[in-house]
Amino acid sequence: MFSKGEWFRTGRGSRTSRGTYRTFSPFNYWLPLLGLYTGARINELAQLSLTDIKATPSGTWYLDILNLDDEARKKKGKNLQSRRHIPVHAHLIDLGLIEWKACLEAAHYQRLFPELKHDETKGYGKAATKWFGSYLASLGWERNNRKVFHSFRGTLATVCLRRLRMTEYDTAQISGHSRSAGTLTGTYLKDEAVDYLAELIAKLNFGLPEIARFDCDEGLKAVSDALRRKDRGRGAEPD
Repeated sequence: MFSKGEWFRTGRGSRTSRGTYRTFSPFNYWLPLLGLYTGARINELAQLSLTDIKATPSGTWYLDILNLDDEARKKKGKNLQSRRHIPVHAHLIDLGLIEWKACLEAAHYQRLFPELKHDETKGYGKAATKWFGSYLASLGWERNNRKVFHSFRGTLATVCLRRLRMTEYDTAQISGHSRSAGTLTGTYLKDEAVDYLAELIAKLNFGLPEIARFDCDEGLKAVSDALRRKDRGRGAEPD
């Protein structure tokens, strides 16, 4: 998957003969990588605000999943356990995620993926889900609902539990599952601090092929082009 997408090899997509982007948006690059390294649901990632990407006092970057302080009417979560802090893996930082956040802020955007249009029923993840299914199909993967974006959650949980030997509680905290049904752990054991989880997340290694650093300038151009398009509902008003 990561060796096939042009944007993973070059850090950007291809422009048309008129110099515009029509088949590439920044979410094509970032969503699969974020899904793999965080195990977050596609709508949790698609709806991220720039203010949801934060740093601890010690400098550890993390995603504040389902921070409902802003855009409360549009953000959706599956349950209470979905609210969590996920450390940002060093590979994502090396690829330019924090720089991309800064570029979007400088351009006065509010969300990590301003090119994604909001759907009243399925939230910001609707278009992203449709695109990911088409992307897998273009790679020759059978559409049987066995390999979908949600599969990243299973991959992360399996690696955390079996390869890294993380506790079930810590794995559940990262992925946003119920922490425990037991009386002692469910009642008295509180979520671990971000800096502690970051030490565990840092050990993740999926053996990915070489991926090019994200081209922020081209990314801003792609967002601008997407927001200009009105045909077929592929554009979106910035919010």
